[in-house]
Amino acid sequence: MNGECSRKGLIPLDFRRPARPAPGAVLAPPWNRLVPSRGFAFRGRLSGVAMLKVLRDNLKFLSWILWLVILVFVAFVFVDFGGVLGGAAGTGNAAVTVGDEAVSFKEFEREYRRLEEQYRQAFGGRLTPEVVEQLQLPAQAIERLVNRKLLAAEAAREGLVATDEEVRLAILAIPGLQGSDGRFVGSDTYQNFLRANGYTPRDFEALVREDVAIQKLTGVLRTSIPVADAEVERAWRDENERARVRIVLAPFSRYAGRSAATPEQVAAYFAAHRDEFELPDQRVVDYLLVDASRLRATVEVTADEIDRYYAAHAGEFVRPEEVRARHILIKVDEAQSAEQAEARMATARARLAKGESFEQVAAALSEDPGSKDKGGDLGYFGRGRMIKEFEDAAFGAAPGQLVGPVRTSFGLHLIEVLDHRAGGTQPLAELEPRLRSQIAGERSEAAAEARARELAQRIATEKLVDEKAWQALADGETVTFVTTPAFGRDDTVAGIGRNPDFAAAAFGLAEPGAASAPLKLPRGWAVLRLREIRPAHA
Repeated sequence: MNGECSRKGLIPLDFRRPARPAPGAVLAPPWNRLVPSRGFAFRGRLSGVAMLKVLRDNLKFLSWILWLVILVFVAFVFVDFGGVLGGAAGTGNAAVTVGDEAVSFKEFEREYRRLEEQYRQAFGGRLTPEVVEQLQLPAQAIERLVNRKLLAAEAAREGLVATDEEVRLAILAIPGLQGSDGRFVGSDTYQNFLRANGYTPRDFEALVREDVAIQKLTGVLRTSIPVADAEVERAWRDENERARVRIVLAPFSRYAGRSAATPEQVAAYFAAHRDEFELPDQRVVDYLLVDASRLRATVEVTADEIDRYYAAHAGEFVRPEEVRARHILIKVDEAQSAEQAEARMATARARLAKGESFEQVAAALSEDPGSKDKGGDLGYFGRGRMIKEFEDAAFGAAPGQLVGPVRTSFGLHLIEVLDHRAGGTQPLAELEPRLRSQIAGERSEAAAEARARELAQRIATEKLVDEKAWQALADGETVTFVTTPAFGRDDTVAGIGRNPDFAAAAFGLAEPGAASAPLKLPRGWAVLRLREIRPAHA
Protein backbone atom coordinates (compact mmCIF):
# COMPACT_ATOMS: atom_id res chain seq x y z
CA MET A 1 0.00 0.00 0.00
CA ASN A 2 1.38 3.36 -0.95
CA GLY A 3 1.49 5.50 2.19
CA GLU A 4 1.25 8.86 0.46
CA CYS A 5 -1.77 7.87 -1.57
CA SER A 6 -3.41 6.60 1.59
CA ARG A 7 -2.92 9.89 3.34
CA LYS A 8 -4.43 11.76 0.42
CA GLY A 9 -7.53 9.61 0.38
CA LEU A 10 -6.69 7.83 -2.87
CA ILE A 11 -7.07 4.09 -3.30
CA PRO A 12 -3.65 2.66 -2.40
CA LEU A 13 -3.00 -0.01 -5.03
CA ASP A 14 0.16 -2.12 -4.98
CA PHE A 15 1.22 -3.00 -8.52
CA ARG A 16 4.49 -4.71 -7.59
CA ARG A 17 3.14 -7.98 -6.21
CA PRO A 18 3.47 -10.95 -6.15
CA ALA A 19 7.28 -10.71 -6.07
CA ARG A 20 10.04 -8.19 -6.51
CA PRO A 21 12.55 -8.90 -9.29
CA ALA A 22 15.94 -10.15 -8.24
CA PRO A 23 19.05 -8.16 -9.10
CA GLY A 24 20.02 -8.86 -12.70
CA ALA A 25 16.52 -9.92 -13.73
CA VAL A 26 15.23 -8.79 -17.12
CA LEU A 27 11.71 -7.36 -16.94
CA ALA A 28 9.00 -7.81 -19.56
CA PRO A 29 7.73 -4.72 -21.38
CA PRO A 30 5.35 -2.73 -19.17
CA TRP A 31 2.41 -2.13 -21.47
CA ASN A 32 0.25 -4.85 -19.90
CA ARG A 33 1.35 -4.10 -16.35
CA LEU A 34 -0.05 -1.30 -14.25
CA VAL A 35 2.19 1.62 -13.42
CA PRO A 36 1.07 3.67 -10.39
CA SER A 37 0.49 7.36 -10.84
CA ARG A 38 -1.15 9.39 -8.10
CA GLY A 39 -4.63 10.72 -8.58
CA PHE A 40 -5.79 7.78 -10.71
CA ALA A 41 -3.81 8.96 -13.75
CA PHE A 42 -2.49 5.62 -15.02
CA ARG A 43 0.19 5.19 -17.64
CA GLY A 44 -0.03 2.09 -19.81
CA ARG A 45 -3.10 -0.07 -20.37
CA LEU A 46 -5.28 -1.64 -17.70
CA SER A 47 -6.39 -5.15 -18.61
CA GLY A 48 -9.53 -6.68 -17.14
CA VAL A 49 -7.51 -9.48 -15.52
CA ALA A 50 -5.11 -7.00 -13.93
CA MET A 51 -7.97 -4.91 -12.53
CA LEU A 52 -9.67 -7.98 -11.05
CA LYS A 53 -6.41 -8.92 -9.38
CA VAL A 54 -6.03 -5.43 -7.94
CA LEU A 55 -9.58 -5.54 -6.59
CA ARG A 56 -9.07 -8.99 -5.06
CA ASP A 57 -5.78 -7.98 -3.46
CA ASN A 58 -7.28 -4.84 -1.95
CA LEU A 59 -10.83 -6.02 -1.31
CA LYS A 60 -10.81 -5.34 2.41
CA PHE A 61 -9.53 -1.82 1.92
CA LEU A 62 -11.73 -1.05 -1.05
CA SER A 63 -15.01 -2.30 0.40
CA TRP A 64 -16.05 0.97 2.03
CA ILE A 65 -15.01 2.96 -1.06
CA LEU A 66 -17.06 0.68 -3.30
CA TRP A 67 -20.11 1.20 -1.10
CA LEU A 68 -19.60 4.96 -1.21
CA VAL A 69 -19.30 4.84 -5.01
CA ILE A 70 -22.53 2.84 -5.19
CA LEU A 71 -24.20 5.41 -2.95
CA VAL A 72 -23.11 8.28 -5.20
CA PHE A 73 -24.25 6.51 -8.39
CA VAL A 74 -27.63 5.72 -6.87
CA ALA A 75 -27.98 9.26 -5.54
CA PHE A 76 -27.23 10.75 -8.96
CA VAL A 77 -30.38 9.09 -10.26
CA PHE A 78 -32.26 11.64 -8.17
CA VAL A 79 -30.20 14.67 -9.25
CA ASP A 80 -32.01 17.11 -11.52
CA PHE A 81 -29.70 19.46 -13.43
CA GLY A 82 -32.54 21.28 -15.13
CA GLY A 83 -31.94 24.54 -13.32
CA VAL A 84 -28.54 26.13 -13.33
CA LEU A 85 -26.92 24.08 -16.08
CA GLY A 86 -30.07 24.58 -18.02
CA GLY A 87 -29.85 28.28 -17.32
CA ALA A 88 -33.62 28.40 -16.96
CA ALA A 89 -35.08 31.12 -14.84
CA GLY A 90 -38.53 29.76 -15.27
CA THR A 91 -37.87 26.42 -13.58
CA GLY A 92 -38.35 27.83 -10.08
CA ASN A 93 -35.82 28.78 -7.45
CA ALA A 94 -33.84 25.53 -7.70
CA ALA A 95 -30.55 25.60 -9.61
CA VAL A 96 -30.31 21.84 -9.17
CA THR A 97 -32.27 19.28 -7.17
CA VAL A 98 -30.57 16.43 -5.32
CA GLY A 99 -33.21 13.93 -4.23
CA ASP A 100 -35.83 16.03 -2.47
CA GLU A 101 -33.44 18.87 -1.64
CA ALA A 102 -33.20 21.92 -3.86
CA VAL A 103 -30.02 23.93 -4.33
CA SER A 104 -30.97 27.56 -4.90
CA PHE A 105 -29.61 29.86 -7.59
CA LYS A 106 -28.22 31.98 -4.77
CA GLU A 107 -26.14 29.02 -3.53
CA PHE A 108 -24.97 28.32 -7.07
CA GLU A 109 -24.00 31.94 -7.71
CA ARG A 110 -22.11 32.05 -4.41
CA GLU A 111 -20.20 28.86 -5.28
CA TYR A 112 -19.54 30.16 -8.81
CA ARG A 113 -18.15 33.46 -7.48
CA ARG A 114 -16.03 31.59 -4.92
CA LEU A 115 -14.51 29.44 -7.68
CA GLU A 116 -13.97 32.49 -9.87
CA GLU A 117 -12.16 34.28 -7.05
CA GLN A 118 -9.98 31.23 -6.33
CA TYR A 119 -8.89 31.04 -9.95
CA ARG A 120 -8.42 34.81 -10.09
CA GLN A 121 -5.99 34.62 -7.16
CA ALA A 122 -4.19 31.65 -8.72
CA PHE A 123 -3.96 33.03 -12.28
CA GLY A 124 -3.68 36.74 -11.52
CA GLY A 125 -3.82 38.80 -14.71
CA ARG A 126 -3.70 35.65 -16.85
CA LEU A 127 -7.34 34.81 -16.05
CA THR A 128 -8.77 36.00 -19.36
CA PRO A 129 -12.39 35.43 -20.49
CA GLU A 130 -11.05 32.69 -22.77
CA VAL A 131 -9.43 30.88 -19.83
CA VAL A 132 -12.64 31.26 -17.81
CA GLU A 133 -14.57 29.57 -20.62
CA GLN A 134 -12.09 26.69 -20.76
CA LEU A 135 -12.34 26.16 -16.99
CA GLN A 136 -16.12 25.59 -17.29
CA LEU A 137 -16.82 27.18 -13.92
CA PRO A 138 -20.60 26.56 -14.00
CA ALA A 139 -20.06 22.81 -14.31
CA GLN A 140 -17.39 22.88 -11.58
CA ALA A 141 -19.66 24.81 -9.23
CA ILE A 142 -22.62 22.48 -9.71
CA GLU A 143 -20.40 19.42 -9.25
CA ARG A 144 -19.18 20.79 -5.92
CA LEU A 145 -22.70 21.53 -4.75
CA VAL A 146 -24.06 18.12 -5.76
CA ASN A 147 -21.16 16.28 -4.09
CA ARG A 148 -21.73 18.29 -0.93
CA LYS A 149 -25.45 17.51 -0.83
CA LEU A 150 -24.83 13.80 -1.42
CA LEU A 151 -22.33 13.64 1.44
CA ALA A 152 -24.60 15.66 3.73
CA ALA A 153 -27.52 13.34 2.95
CA GLU A 154 -25.42 10.27 3.76
CA ALA A 155 -24.25 11.87 7.02
CA ALA A 156 -27.88 12.52 7.98
CA ARG A 157 -28.85 8.95 7.04
CA GLU A 158 -26.13 7.66 9.36
CA GLY A 159 -27.37 9.92 12.17
CA LEU A 160 -24.25 12.12 12.11
CA VAL A 161 -25.33 15.62 13.12
CA ALA A 162 -23.58 18.72 14.44
CA THR A 163 -24.53 20.10 17.84
CA ASP A 164 -24.91 23.82 18.44
CA GLU A 165 -21.69 23.78 20.44
CA GLU A 166 -19.79 22.10 17.61
CA VAL A 167 -21.09 24.68 15.16
CA ARG A 168 -20.07 27.49 17.48
CA LEU A 169 -16.56 26.08 17.91
CA ALA A 170 -16.19 25.59 14.16
CA ILE A 171 -17.15 29.21 13.49
CA LEU A 172 -14.79 30.48 16.17
CA ALA A 173 -11.98 28.50 14.51
CA ILE A 174 -12.35 30.31 11.15
CA PRO A 175 -9.17 32.40 10.66
CA GLY A 176 -11.10 35.37 9.25
CA LEU A 177 -13.08 35.58 12.48
CA GLN A 178 -10.02 35.69 14.74
CA GLY A 179 -8.10 38.80 15.57
CA SER A 180 -4.30 39.03 15.82
CA ASP A 181 -4.60 37.91 19.43
CA GLY A 182 -6.57 34.79 18.46
CA ARG A 183 -9.80 36.08 20.01
CA PHE A 184 -13.19 36.25 18.32
CA VAL A 185 -13.44 39.49 16.33
CA GLY A 186 -16.86 40.36 17.75
CA SER A 187 -20.42 40.40 16.50
CA ASP A 188 -20.17 43.50 14.30
CA THR A 189 -17.15 42.21 12.40
CA TYR A 190 -18.81 38.79 12.15
CA GLN A 191 -21.94 40.35 10.63
CA ASN A 192 -19.82 42.37 8.19
CA PHE A 193 -17.90 39.22 7.26
CA LEU A 194 -21.15 37.43 6.45
CA ARG A 195 -22.56 40.36 4.46
CA ALA A 196 -19.38 40.64 2.41
CA ASN A 197 -19.73 36.98 1.47
CA GLY A 198 -23.47 37.15 0.78
CA TYR A 199 -24.67 35.18 3.81
CA THR A 200 -27.26 35.71 6.48
CA PRO A 201 -26.25 34.37 9.91
CA ARG A 202 -28.84 31.59 9.60
CA ASP A 203 -27.59 30.51 6.15
CA PHE A 204 -23.94 30.60 7.18
CA GLU A 205 -24.49 28.64 10.38
CA ALA A 206 -26.53 26.04 8.46
CA LEU A 207 -23.59 25.71 6.06
CA VAL A 208 -21.13 25.24 8.92
CA ARG A 209 -23.48 22.68 10.52
CA GLU A 210 -23.47 20.74 7.24
CA ASP A 211 -19.67 20.96 7.06
CA VAL A 212 -19.25 19.52 10.55
CA ALA A 213 -21.59 16.61 9.75
CA ILE A 214 -19.65 15.85 6.54
CA GLN A 215 -16.38 15.94 8.47
CA LYS A 216 -17.83 13.42 10.91
CA LEU A 217 -18.79 11.16 8.00
CA THR A 218 -15.32 11.28 6.46
CA GLY A 219 -13.81 10.70 9.90
CA VAL A 220 -15.92 7.58 10.40
CA LEU A 221 -14.84 6.28 6.99
CA ARG A 222 -11.17 6.85 7.73
CA THR A 223 -11.20 5.26 11.16
CA SER A 224 -13.20 2.25 10.00
CA ILE A 225 -10.48 1.07 7.60
CA PRO A 226 -8.46 -1.85 9.04
CA VAL A 227 -4.73 -1.82 8.30
CA ALA A 228 -2.85 -5.10 8.71
CA ASP A 229 0.77 -5.32 9.88
CA ALA A 230 1.75 -6.71 6.49
CA GLU A 231 0.28 -3.64 4.79
CA VAL A 232 2.24 -1.33 7.11
CA GLU A 233 5.44 -3.24 6.35
CA ARG A 234 4.77 -3.14 2.63
CA ALA A 235 4.07 0.61 2.79
CA TRP A 236 7.38 1.13 4.59
CA ARG A 237 9.20 -0.90 1.94
CA ASP A 238 7.47 1.01 -0.85
CA GLU A 239 8.65 4.30 0.64
CA ASN A 240 12.20 3.24 1.47
CA GLU A 241 13.38 0.56 -0.99
CA ARG A 242 15.47 1.77 -3.89
CA ALA A 243 16.66 -0.03 -7.02
CA ARG A 244 19.14 0.68 -9.81
CA VAL A 245 18.04 -0.54 -13.23
CA ARG A 246 19.20 -0.45 -16.83
CA ILE A 247 16.57 0.27 -19.47
CA VAL A 248 16.56 -0.89 -23.08
CA LEU A 249 14.33 1.44 -25.09
CA ALA A 250 12.49 -0.06 -28.07
CA PRO A 251 10.38 2.76 -29.58
CA PHE A 252 7.18 1.80 -31.35
CA SER A 253 8.17 3.98 -34.31
CA ARG A 254 10.99 1.57 -35.18
CA TYR A 255 8.53 -1.26 -35.75
CA ALA A 256 5.53 0.65 -37.07
CA GLY A 257 6.34 0.02 -40.73
CA ARG A 258 6.64 -3.74 -40.23
CA SER A 259 3.08 -4.15 -38.99
CA ALA A 260 1.19 -1.68 -41.17
CA ALA A 261 -2.35 -2.76 -42.04
CA THR A 262 -3.37 -2.87 -45.68
CA PRO A 263 -6.18 -0.62 -46.95
CA GLU A 264 -8.33 -3.71 -47.35
CA GLN A 265 -7.79 -4.68 -43.69
CA VAL A 266 -8.63 -1.15 -42.54
CA ALA A 267 -11.80 -1.10 -44.64
CA ALA A 268 -12.86 -4.52 -43.39
CA TYR A 269 -12.28 -3.54 -39.75
CA PHE A 270 -14.23 -0.31 -40.22
CA ALA A 271 -17.14 -2.14 -41.83
CA ALA A 272 -17.26 -4.68 -39.00
CA HIS A 273 -17.08 -2.03 -36.26
CA ARG A 274 -18.89 0.86 -37.93
CA ASP A 275 -21.10 1.56 -34.89
CA GLU A 276 -18.00 2.20 -32.76
CA PHE A 277 -17.04 5.15 -34.96
CA GLU A 278 -20.47 6.76 -35.28
CA LEU A 279 -20.74 10.38 -34.18
CA PRO A 280 -24.13 11.59 -32.87
CA ASP A 281 -26.18 14.42 -34.31
CA GLN A 282 -24.28 17.65 -33.55
CA ARG A 283 -24.67 21.40 -33.84
CA VAL A 284 -22.30 24.35 -34.06
CA VAL A 285 -23.74 27.67 -32.91
CA ASP A 286 -22.69 31.28 -32.55
CA TYR A 287 -24.10 33.22 -29.65
CA LEU A 288 -24.12 36.75 -28.36
CA LEU A 289 -23.55 36.76 -24.61
CA VAL A 290 -24.62 39.74 -22.52
CA ASP A 291 -22.41 39.32 -19.44
CA ALA A 292 -24.28 40.39 -16.30
CA SER A 293 -21.10 40.53 -14.19
CA ARG A 294 -19.50 43.01 -16.61
CA LEU A 295 -22.65 45.12 -16.62
CA ARG A 296 -22.58 45.15 -12.84
CA ALA A 297 -19.40 47.20 -12.87
CA THR A 298 -21.28 49.95 -14.71
CA VAL A 299 -24.26 50.03 -12.33
CA GLU A 300 -24.42 52.94 -9.87
CA VAL A 301 -26.77 52.50 -6.93
CA THR A 302 -28.04 55.72 -5.35
CA ALA A 303 -28.86 56.35 -1.70
CA ASP A 304 -32.53 56.83 -2.65
CA GLU A 305 -32.65 53.36 -4.21
CA ILE A 306 -31.19 51.85 -1.06
CA ASP A 307 -33.73 53.72 1.10
CA ARG A 308 -36.65 52.51 -1.03
CA TYR A 309 -35.41 48.92 -1.04
CA TYR A 310 -34.92 48.99 2.73
CA ALA A 311 -38.45 50.31 3.27
CA ALA A 312 -39.99 47.77 0.89
CA HIS A 313 -38.18 44.79 2.47
CA ALA A 314 -38.08 45.85 6.11
CA GLY A 315 -39.51 42.52 7.24
CA GLU A 316 -36.42 40.72 5.93
CA PHE A 317 -34.04 42.67 8.15
CA VAL A 318 -35.37 41.82 11.60
CA ARG A 319 -32.57 40.92 14.00
CA PRO A 320 -33.41 38.53 16.84
CA GLU A 321 -32.82 39.29 20.49
CA GLU A 322 -29.17 38.55 21.32
CA VAL A 323 -26.95 38.22 24.36
CA ARG A 324 -23.19 38.51 24.58
CA ALA A 325 -21.70 36.39 27.34
CA ARG A 326 -18.55 34.66 28.48
CA HIS A 327 -18.25 31.55 30.56
CA ILE A 328 -15.99 29.19 32.44
CA LEU A 329 -16.77 25.52 31.75
CA ILE A 330 -15.80 22.71 34.10
CA LYS A 331 -16.65 19.38 32.49
CA VAL A 332 -18.40 16.52 34.23
CA ASP A 333 -17.49 13.26 32.51
CA GLU A 334 -15.78 9.91 33.01
CA ALA A 335 -12.50 11.62 33.79
CA GLN A 336 -13.97 14.07 36.31
CA SER A 337 -16.82 13.48 38.76
CA ALA A 338 -19.44 16.05 39.72
CA GLU A 339 -17.74 16.55 43.10
CA GLN A 340 -14.38 17.22 41.46
CA ALA A 341 -16.01 19.63 39.00
CA GLU A 342 -17.72 21.51 41.83
CA ALA A 343 -14.41 21.83 43.65
CA ARG A 344 -12.74 23.32 40.55
CA MET A 345 -15.69 25.68 40.07
CA ALA A 346 -15.35 26.81 43.70
CA THR A 347 -11.69 27.57 42.98
CA ALA A 348 -12.72 29.68 39.98
CA ARG A 349 -15.23 31.67 42.02
CA ALA A 350 -12.69 32.21 44.78
CA ARG A 351 -10.13 33.59 42.33
CA LEU A 352 -12.73 35.96 40.90
CA ALA A 353 -13.67 37.09 44.40
CA LYS A 354 -10.01 37.96 45.06
CA GLY A 355 -10.05 40.35 42.11
CA GLU A 356 -8.63 38.29 39.26
CA SER A 357 -10.18 39.15 35.92
CA PHE A 358 -12.70 36.80 34.34
CA GLU A 359 -10.41 36.47 31.30
CA GLN A 360 -7.48 35.28 33.43
CA VAL A 361 -9.53 32.73 35.35
CA ALA A 362 -11.17 31.42 32.16
CA ALA A 363 -7.79 31.03 30.46
CA ALA A 364 -6.46 29.13 33.47
CA LEU A 365 -9.40 26.90 34.43
CA SER A 366 -12.04 26.73 31.67
CA GLU A 367 -12.28 23.43 29.80
CA ASP A 368 -14.00 24.89 26.73
CA PRO A 369 -11.23 24.79 24.08
CA GLY A 370 -13.15 27.13 21.79
CA SER A 371 -13.39 30.04 24.22
CA LYS A 372 -10.82 29.66 27.02
CA ASP A 373 -8.10 31.41 25.00
CA LYS A 374 -10.55 34.25 24.36
CA GLY A 375 -11.26 34.83 28.02
CA GLY A 376 -14.36 32.65 27.78
CA ASP A 377 -16.01 35.10 25.34
CA LEU A 378 -18.79 33.47 23.29
CA GLY A 379 -19.71 36.60 21.36
CA TYR A 380 -23.34 37.43 20.58
CA PHE A 381 -25.86 34.62 20.20
CA GLY A 382 -29.61 34.41 19.80
CA ARG A 383 -32.16 32.05 21.25
CA GLY A 384 -31.89 28.47 20.04
CA ARG A 385 -28.12 28.68 19.61
CA MET A 386 -27.07 27.37 23.01
CA ILE A 387 -28.20 24.45 25.13
CA LYS A 388 -31.47 25.32 26.92
CA GLU A 389 -30.19 25.58 30.51
CA PHE A 390 -27.35 27.85 29.40
CA GLU A 391 -29.67 29.96 27.24
CA ASP A 392 -32.23 30.46 30.02
CA ALA A 393 -29.55 31.60 32.46
CA ALA A 394 -27.88 33.98 29.99
CA PHE A 395 -31.07 35.59 28.70
CA GLY A 396 -32.46 35.88 32.21
CA ALA A 397 -29.51 37.87 33.56
CA ALA A 398 -28.69 41.56 33.30
CA PRO A 399 -25.46 42.85 31.74
CA GLY A 400 -22.62 42.63 34.25
CA GLN A 401 -24.34 39.90 36.27
CA LEU A 402 -22.49 36.69 37.19
CA VAL A 403 -24.68 33.56 37.01
CA GLY A 404 -24.01 30.02 38.08
CA PRO A 405 -22.78 27.47 38.30
CA VAL A 406 -25.34 26.31 35.71
CA ARG A 407 -25.48 22.55 35.12
CA THR A 408 -25.80 21.30 31.50
CA SER A 409 -24.90 18.10 29.69
CA PHE A 410 -21.42 19.57 29.15
CA GLY A 411 -20.77 20.19 32.83
CA LEU A 412 -20.82 23.29 35.07
CA HIS A 413 -20.84 26.82 33.64
CA LEU A 414 -20.08 30.10 35.37
CA ILE A 415 -21.61 32.77 33.11
CA GLU A 416 -21.05 36.51 32.93
CA VAL A 417 -23.45 38.48 30.72
CA LEU A 418 -21.68 41.33 28.92
CA ASP A 419 -24.50 42.79 26.82
CA HIS A 420 -28.17 42.19 26.05
CA ARG A 421 -29.30 43.46 22.66
CA ALA A 422 -33.04 43.72 22.03
CA GLY A 423 -34.44 42.31 18.82
CA GLY A 424 -35.72 44.56 16.06
CA THR A 425 -35.07 45.81 12.57
CA GLN A 426 -31.40 46.18 11.69
CA PRO A 427 -30.42 49.81 11.06
CA LEU A 428 -29.96 50.89 7.46
CA ALA A 429 -26.35 51.96 8.05
CA GLU A 430 -25.48 48.39 9.01
CA LEU A 431 -27.16 46.93 5.93
CA GLU A 432 -26.08 49.47 3.32
CA PRO A 433 -23.12 47.52 1.79
CA ARG A 434 -25.23 44.39 1.47
CA LEU A 435 -28.19 46.25 -0.05
CA ARG A 436 -25.98 48.13 -2.48
CA SER A 437 -24.52 44.84 -3.73
CA GLN A 438 -27.93 43.16 -3.93
CA ILE A 439 -29.53 46.03 -5.85
CA ALA A 440 -26.57 46.19 -8.24
CA GLY A 441 -26.89 42.46 -8.89
CA GLU A 442 -30.62 42.66 -9.58
CA ARG A 443 -30.23 45.69 -11.84
CA SER A 444 -27.36 44.17 -13.83
CA GLU A 445 -29.36 40.96 -14.31
CA ALA A 446 -32.39 42.94 -15.51
CA ALA A 447 -30.18 45.06 -17.77
CA ALA A 448 -28.60 41.94 -19.29
CA GLU A 449 -32.02 40.48 -20.03
CA ALA A 450 -33.24 43.75 -21.56
CA ARG A 451 -30.13 44.05 -23.72
CA ALA A 452 -30.51 40.44 -24.93
CA ARG A 453 -34.15 41.03 -25.84
CA GLU A 454 -33.18 44.21 -27.65
CA LEU A 455 -30.58 42.28 -29.67
CA ALA A 456 -33.06 39.51 -30.48
CA GLN A 457 -35.60 42.09 -31.64
CA ARG A 458 -33.06 43.81 -33.87
CA ILE A 459 -31.92 40.49 -35.35
CA ALA A 460 -35.53 39.58 -36.16
CA THR A 461 -36.49 43.01 -37.51
CA GLU A 462 -33.41 43.44 -39.70
CA LYS A 463 -33.33 39.73 -40.62
CA LEU A 464 -29.69 39.41 -39.61
CA VAL A 465 -28.50 35.92 -40.54
CA ASP A 466 -24.92 36.60 -41.62
CA GLU A 467 -22.07 35.90 -39.19
CA LYS A 468 -20.45 39.30 -39.80
CA ALA A 469 -23.72 41.07 -38.99
CA TRP A 470 -23.87 39.24 -35.67
CA GLN A 471 -20.22 40.00 -34.91
CA ALA A 472 -20.96 43.69 -35.48
CA LEU A 473 -23.51 43.57 -32.64
CA ALA A 474 -20.82 42.64 -30.11
CA ASP A 475 -19.10 45.52 -28.36
CA GLY A 476 -16.26 43.46 -26.87
CA GLU A 477 -17.16 44.62 -23.39
CA THR A 478 -20.58 43.62 -22.11
CA VAL A 479 -21.65 41.81 -25.31
CA THR A 480 -19.32 39.17 -26.77
CA PHE A 481 -19.61 36.97 -29.87
CA VAL A 482 -18.72 33.31 -29.26
CA THR A 483 -18.63 30.27 -31.55
CA THR A 484 -18.95 26.83 -29.98
CA PRO A 485 -17.24 23.64 -31.09
CA ALA A 486 -19.56 20.93 -32.43
CA PHE A 487 -21.63 19.39 -29.60
CA GLY A 488 -24.36 16.82 -29.10
CA ARG A 489 -27.52 17.10 -27.04
CA ASP A 490 -25.89 15.69 -23.92
CA ASP A 491 -22.40 17.11 -24.36
CA THR A 492 -20.61 19.64 -22.19
CA VAL A 493 -19.99 22.87 -24.10
CA ALA A 494 -16.89 24.95 -23.34
CA GLY A 495 -17.88 28.07 -21.39
CA ILE A 496 -21.45 26.81 -20.92
CA GLY A 497 -21.23 23.43 -19.24
CA ARG A 498 -23.76 20.66 -19.67
CA ASN A 499 -26.82 22.80 -20.25
CA PRO A 500 -30.01 21.08 -21.46
CA ASP A 501 -31.75 24.39 -22.24
CA PHE A 502 -28.80 25.64 -24.29
CA ALA A 503 -28.74 22.33 -26.21
CA ALA A 504 -32.53 22.39 -26.67
CA ALA A 505 -32.38 25.92 -28.07
CA ALA A 506 -29.57 24.98 -30.46
CA PHE A 507 -31.22 21.77 -31.67
CA GLY A 508 -34.54 23.57 -31.99
CA LEU A 509 -33.22 25.86 -34.72
CA ALA A 510 -34.26 24.54 -38.13
CA GLU A 511 -31.57 25.89 -40.45
CA PRO A 512 -28.24 27.72 -40.42
CA GLY A 513 -28.70 31.43 -39.73
CA ALA A 514 -31.82 30.92 -37.60
CA ALA A 515 -31.85 32.76 -34.25
CA SER A 516 -33.18 31.69 -30.86
CA ALA A 517 -35.16 33.61 -28.28
CA PRO A 518 -33.10 35.14 -25.42
CA LEU A 519 -31.84 32.44 -23.07
CA LYS A 520 -30.73 32.82 -19.44
CA LEU A 521 -27.30 31.44 -18.63
CA PRO A 522 -25.34 31.51 -15.35
CA ARG A 523 -23.15 34.34 -16.67
CA GLY A 524 -25.95 36.41 -18.17
CA TRP A 525 -28.27 36.22 -21.19
CA ALA A 526 -27.61 34.91 -24.70
CA VAL A 527 -29.10 34.82 -28.19
CA LEU A 528 -28.10 31.81 -30.33
CA ARG A 529 -27.51 31.57 -34.09
CA LEU A 530 -27.30 28.16 -35.76
CA ARG A 531 -24.03 27.97 -37.66
CA GLU A 532 -23.89 24.34 -38.78
CA ILE A 533 -25.87 21.08 -38.61
CA ARG A 534 -23.83 17.90 -38.47
CA PRO A 535 -26.06 14.82 -38.86
CA ALA A 536 -25.06 11.59 -37.15
CA HIS A 537 -22.44 9.77 -39.20
CA ALA A 538 -19.61 7.30 -38.95
